[in-house]
Amino acid sequence: MANTSDSLDTQTVTVWINQAAGFAKRDNFYEATARMRFAAEQVGAALAAAETPSERAEWQALQGQVTRLMALYAEQHAAWNAKIAAGRQGRTDAAAEEMARPLPIPAGK
Repeated sequence: MANTSDSLDTQTVTVWINQAAGFAKRDNFYEATARMRFAAEQVGAALAAAETPSERAEWQALQGQVTRLMALYAEQHAAWNAKIAAGRQGRTDAAAEEMARPLPIPAGK
């Protein structure tokens, strides 16, 4: 995932953003958030090293996009976890009723 060249370009960050979107589409929010966190670190370093106002503006725009996406993926991850937790709680709540039902296998066998 790391950029091996000395300088970071905006296309590399765009690739990371697209990769994170692919992870989020497959409900892999942990990886999507991690990719955005890494991109945020790299963009922050590039912003600090930017020399011209146009470079700074470009990196600031990317930093804003990465920050928004990181927050969005974190929200989606929390909602996904809540949905799973609700399903688990539903199964736990129904366990007593399920245990009270007779087994589908005849007792004589």
